Amino acid sequence: MTADHPLLPDEPGTSKPPRTLVVTLTSGDNARFVDFTEFGRLIADNVARHGSAGWRLVSSSVVTLRQQGTAGNALLQSGGQYATMLGAVIIYQQPT
Repeated sequence: MTADHPLLPDEPGTSKPPRTLVVTLTSGDNARFVDFTEFGRLIADNVARHGSAGWRLVSSSVVTLRQQGTAGNALLQSGGQYATMLGAVIIYQQPT
């Protein structure tokens, strides 16, 4: 998704705001541990590809989208959860 509009109204004499690109990535969910190396490589490849196209990385975040395992016990807090699906949001900007 590309947003080509300013966050604030244009004022006379100001430069155009940069173009913003928001990329979302997800790992597959096959009810097993997420392969963090593979998911990290997917993110790194995305950053390299957009960087070579003139996009500057502004922000990124990775979150657990799904997890499995036992909920644990309230007294011992011994949950056995593990991530089975991850998501990433990467925000790029490019001068206009």
